[in-house]
Amino acid sequence: MGLDTNDRKIIEQGEEKLRKDPENTEVHFSLAMAYESIGEFEKALKHNGHCLEVLPEFFPSLTLTVRCLSRLERYEDAYRYAQKALNTDESPGYPDLAVKLFRLISYVPGMKSLRSLNEETIKTHEASMEWLSEYVVWYESEQSPNQQLSSDSGADAPPPAS
Repeated sequence: MGLDTNDRKIIEQGEEKLRKDPENTEVHFSLAMAYESIGEFEKALKHNGHCLEVLPEFFPSLTLTVRCLSRLERYEDAYRYAQKALNTDESPGYPDLAVKLFRLISYVPGMKSLRSLNEETIKTHEASMEWLSEYVVWYESEQSPNQQLSSDSGADAPPPAS
């Protein structure tokens, strides 16, 4: 995975902003996503960890954590975060609430464009929920009652991160 121009710009600007405001959660999350996209999963986890300290049930941060941990073959840790993401208050009702809200707003004159944004948001959320569910099923199928999964266990790889 290479460092593309957009990632480089996000990282440079983000690191500069953090020098001025090291507690900026939004910047930490942007950096976490940029580092994940270039394959620097430890750095992504570091920045995302700040987000989870501030917002421990933030679904996008939990999902990003699962993806990074699974890429680092830290399957048990990824499994715990996947379960947390699937059980967080934010995840189950979000699509229904968003659908209703955006549908109502999309009928207001001048707000029709929100309908496509709503549909895209719902598809992204549903894809994340599906991947997390598949990860949990995969992990649980690899476990025997008295065995913990290790990276050298010869187990099949988890489902690819979306």
